[in-house]
Amino acid sequence: MKNIKQITRSICFLFLLTTYGISQNEIDPDNTLEEKTHFTILEKDDKTQYFGQVYKNKRKGIGTEFLNGGQTRTGYFENDRFLGEYIVSPPWHLVDIDYNFTNDIEFEKLSVEVHIKDKISKDEFLYIAPFCGEINGVLFYAGLQTQCGGYENPMHNEEKSEYHEIGKALIYSRWQTRDVKGLQKAPNGVCESSGYEGDFISVRNSFGWDNGVYTLSLINTHETVELNGELHTFVELQAYDHHQHKTVSCGKLAFPGERLVLDKRNFMFVELYSAFTKISDTPKGTISVGNFTYQSPSQTIPSEASIEEAVALYQMDKPQWARSVLDKQLFTVQFGRPYARRNHWEYKKIYVEALK
Repeated sequence: MKNIKQITRSICFLFLLTTYGISQNEIDPDNTLEEKTHFTILEKDDKTQYFGQVYKNKRKGIGTEFLNGGQTRTGYFENDRFLGEYIVSPPWHLVDIDYNFTNDIEFEKLSVEVHIKDKISKDEFLYIAPFCGEINGVLFYAGLQTQCGGYENPMHNEEKSEYHEIGKALIYSRWQTRDVKGLQKAPNGVCESSGYEGDFISVRNSFGWDNGVYTLSLINTHETVELNGELHTFVELQAYDHHQHKTVSCGKLAFPGERLVLDKRNFMFVELYSAFTKISDTPKGTISVGNFTYQSPSQTIPSEASIEEAVALYQMDKPQWARSVLDKQLFTVQFGRPYARRNHWEYKKIYVEALK
């Protein structure tokens, strides 16, 4: 098994969302040899033959060729010639979904239901993150990983400590601090404080997820701690396994203030991390994410958190290896095979599909 101590989990949607601008693809407008690249579908007899980067109506760049008999090949092309299979260079967000709730949400408990419809091997490097946003202005993410690890000792930076691999797990991280007073491990859980993705603290705990239904919840514990002279409140991440009827805690992280408010703008993503691999060997699956509910301080029963708008974001320097739909407040994401899209907007580094 690969040592995952050095795994870096990029939150690349941040730069994706801040680099909007019409792409010129670094092509001199007076250059008569090349045209601006664009993603498009090439067809013959009303059948898709290719989806990917094109120059002068020829396959050139990264794309997928759809062959007879249902076969495909995804990789690098030059002047209509296939050069070789695409090699995944992690971390790679197969898709980022930018979604807005109707309003900011003050919560005592915030939950989302995740349905994993296919078996995913424990030997893959896959991160499914349904939670990603800001609580009281502090960025966090949370979700399920196939291979995870951390330290039993929160003071692992100051004291010699062993890194423990824990396999399939829950992971929950927040940024803008490395103060370990702001984390509480779950029993038998692990943690990390580091700076390779910007300053962050994180808690993780073993969780043997598979195909099935899980409810992930963020819970206001009302436990407080002072960090840098400011009062913080601990928020716990829990996962409920609907098949085993079991709840597992990932641990707790502290956020500034006592009144906890989730910003209405949020994200989710599916990511491949750690391992270089041929794209044909990447995991395949379908997940659905929905049934967002919250309980505010004034409520005794949960309310639905309504999604007002959503777009899917795909990186233009990668193959199109996932697709997303939103139907009646339920996101469905398929990944692990090529997809062609007719309706999208191109920007400098991404292209965008409107989901709602």
